[in-house]
Amino acid sequence: MKICFLVVLLITSTNSIAELNKWVDSKGRIHYSDTPPPPDVSATKLKTSSEIKDTSNSINADGSSPSELESIAEREAKLKKSQLEKKSAAEKITKDKAYNDALSANCERAKANLRVLEEGLRLVEVDSNGEQTFMSDESRKRKLSENQADINKYCK
Repeated sequence: MKICFLVVLLITSTNSIAELNKWVDSKGRIHYSDTPPPPDVSATKLKTSSEIKDTSNSINADGSSPSELESIAEREAKLKKSQLEKKSAAEKITKDKAYNDALSANCERAKANLRVLEEGLRLVEVDSNGEQTFMSDESRKRKLSENQADINKYCK
């Protein structure tokens, strides 16, 4: 059992040390080999198998090298920033919708009040003591101008 373990360990350790060489022979053929080329040929050393394993997982889809990749902290910061921007945009949309709904409701109320005042019916006002009195013409004109101002303000 110990011998099998040593054999496996020996095989795997030699594989991780091996380098990949690229060279062109005298006939112009390109060779890839883990053994060094003849001494009269210039060779290019490619990555070792352990380097290939390490970088294969960290290469970007656009082909950038690991040194060009963003750190995890930078990616998390960008993600949090984009989430905050989305949240604030959603809150702004909700706030704008509520504001527009309130404007619309105020506009409808002002128009309804104006219609009632323009009908010319006798209207009753309640004073601060809780007593009811009929609305005077002067009070009606003042309320008409106030409602017209509200319509100009709320109805756009």
